[in-house]
Amino acid sequence: MKKIITISCVLLFCLPALAQSGFDEDYYYMKCGTKLGKKSELIEGCVSAIPKEYHDAYREQAKVCACLMRTIAKHYTYKELESLVKIYGSDFSKVIYKDGDLEVVSDLEDCAMTYIDQSFNITKDGESFEEGFMIGCIRELKNNPDLKEVDIDEFVYCDCIKEEIQKRGFSLSQLDEIEDENSVLFNEVFISCLSKPGVLKESSTSTNDVVGYSKSDHVSLINYGVAFKVKIKVGSLSKYFILDSGASDVLISSDFERELLLDGLISRENYLTDDYYSLADGSIVKCRRILLDGFEIGDFTVNNVTVAIVDNSDNSLLLGKSFLDKFANWSIDNKNSTLYLEKK
Repeated sequence: MKKIITISCVLLFCLPALAQSGFDEDYYYMKCGTKLGKKSELIEGCVSAIPKEYHDAYREQAKVCACLMRTIAKHYTYKELESLVKIYGSDFSKVIYKDGDLEVVSDLEDCAMTYIDQSFNITKDGESFEEGFMIGCIRELKNNPDLKEVDIDEFVYCDCIKEEIQKRGFSLSQLDEIEDENSVLFNEVFISCLSKPGVLKESSTSTNDVVGYSKSDHVSLINYGVAFKVKIKVGSLSKYFILDSGASDVLISSDFERELLLDGLISRENYLTDDYYSLADGSIVKCRRILLDGFEIGDFTVNNVTVAIVDNSDNSLLLGKSFLDKFANWSIDNKNSTLYLEKK
C-alpha cells in the first residue's frame, strides 16, 4: 500500500514533462530504438515541472527524473506511446495509469521510493494527495484477496481513510504502520473506517423508490452477443442501457448528460458530490454524480437513482447493481432474453 500511495500521490507532477523532446547528441532511446529526446532537456523539463511544495520530497530531483525517463524509454516503443497519447491526451500520468501495465507502474514506484525523503508529509498538497491516494487505495482493495468475501464500498472506505490521514498529517515513514495490525494507524484509521456508514454495502430495496401497479414484469431485452441491453425512458428520452450487475451505479456519458440538461430533466439541485468509479478497462476515474427520478423500465418507474457521468467515454450507458437492487427480486432469462423484475 505504501508504494502505491507514494507513486500515486507524488509522481503525478513529473510525467507530463515527457511531452518535451529535443534533438542533440545525448538521447534516451525507446524500446524500438527511436529517440525519445535529449537527456538533459527531458530531465530539465521534468525538474522544472516539480511544484515548489514537492522540493522537500525530492532533494535529488535530477536523479528521480532521470530514473523516470529511463523507465518510460525502456518500456515503450515510439508508436505505443504515440497511440496512448492519442487516446488519453498529453497528461502522461493518466497515460501510464490507464495503460495499466503493472510492470511499468512498479518500475516507476521504485524510482519514486528510491529518491523520496521519508519524512515528507504526503498530505501537503491536498488536491494532488486526494486523487493519487484514492486511485492507489481503490486499486489495492480490489486486488486484496482477503476482501473478496466482504461486500465493501471501496470508494466510501478509501475516502474515510484519506480524510483521517489528512487530518493527522502523516509523513511517508509513518505509513509503515499500515502493515502493523497492532499500530495506531491500522486500528484507529483502517479498522475504524470499516464501521463508517456506507462502507459495508446494504441492499437498497426501498419500496418508495419503485412505483407501479404491477407486482412483477418481464421486460424484453436485446441480446447483442456479449451482454443484454434494456430500454429505459427518462422524460421524453428513450435509450438502451447495457445491463451490468458489475457496475455499482448507473453510468452515463457526458453526451447523455447534455441531453438531460437540454430536456430540463436535471438542474444544479440534482448534482451530488463527485465520487470515484472503476471502469470496465480497470481504470479508476473521478465522476460527477446526479440523483435522478423517473427511470421508466417495463411497468415500473424507479426514483432516487444515483447516476455517474463518465467524461470521454465511448457513450455506453450502463445500468448497474444499485438500480437493479431497488427491486425485491430480479433475474435474467437468457433463453428468452427477458429481465424479470419484482417489486416489494
